[in-house]
Amino acid sequence: MIEKFRLKELRIERKLSQNCLAKYLNVSQSTIFKWENQYLLPNIDQTIAIIKFFNVTIDYLVGFSDDKHKTRLAKRQIKHAKK
Repeated sequence: MIEKFRLKELRIERKLSQNCLAKYLNVSQSTIFKWENQYLLPNIDQTIAIIKFFNVTIDYLVGFSDDKHKTRLAKRQIKHAKK
């Protein structure tokens, strides 16, 4: 289970309504509501559309990272390369 799905946070940052985001993602407003409240989660294609729209990583979207633009793997690779 995803502990911190940040869709609502990202949507509010951009000052978008659920309806506006729903139109962009080609889903209903009720689907956005369900995703934000984790009654449902987007499929992989929808997830890709979300991360592209908000320009964030999937790690950030699902709460694995607090960095919007770098994945945990990238950080580990950089840390390892410096050794």
